[in-house]
Amino acid sequence: MPVYPMDIAGLHRELPICKVTDDLYIGAFICFGDAELTVACAREMLKLMPQDSYDYLLTAEAKSIPMIRRSIPPWRFFCIPVSRSCSITDWRISCI
Repeated sequence: MPVYPMDIAGLHRELPICKVTDDLYIGAFICFGDAELTVACAREMLKLMPQDSYDYLLTAEAKSIPMIRRSIPPWRFFCIPVSRSCSITDWRISCI
């Protein structure tokens, strides 16, 4: 199987090449489940954010929660708001 080599956050990964259309192929990349890569990416992301430059980290979906969790320094309160694009239902209103 052909692969696309990728170096990110000091780690090397071989991404499988996947066919999307007859003339479009991508290197499939799923960070969810790759704990080593999640920790390395979070460490690099923290280097870009001064310690007291934010109060909250907002993630767009559940798959990014491990990265955000690893990006929260141990001295900060652990709370991850997750933004979802779907209609409001009765159970979501009670959570809000």
